Amino acid sequence: MAAIKAGDLDAMVIVDGSPVWRLMTDVSASDHLHLVPVVHEAIRSFYPAAHIPGGTYAWQKDDVATISVGVILVAYDFHDYRCDTIGRLAYLMRGNLAWLRANGHPKWKTVRLGENVPGWAPYACVTDYVPPLDLQPSVGMDDNRANPVAEAIRTIFRP
Repeated sequence: MAAIKAGDLDAMVIVDGSPVWRLMTDVSASDHLHLVPVVHEAIRSFYPAAHIPGGTYAWQKDDVATISVGVILVAYDFHDYRCDTIGRLAYLMRGNLAWLRANGHPKWKTVRLGENVPGWAPYACVTDYVPPLDLQPSVGMDDNRANPVAEAIRTIFRP
């Protein structure tokens, strides 16, 4: 970012979910930077069209045409050593998706669990996972925790 602001670089490519925290915090109108539209036909024929609404960043007035890049979370457990950990992580994400959509990065609103991806088969460690009693929600569970996903993930990966 410093090289862009100093004029040592003409451009940089950012592949991230909008809004990008760094563009919100490290760029201001006085930097005289702008987002470059991605409109080349060869690129747009491969990636879905998207746009960044004007005002997404305080220094950006107009909508900017761009593209969208799909993301898939992939887990590969070569010798099935981590099947339970991968199953727990998927269970926690699925069970807390509403919280993530309400409180997490705006991109969580676009997550579509269970979508078929050509050439990929769902992992049995995820589809067949049965959570232990300590992970299953209880009737009195506190839904106002600061971040139930991070809290649950910490319990999985603690030594």
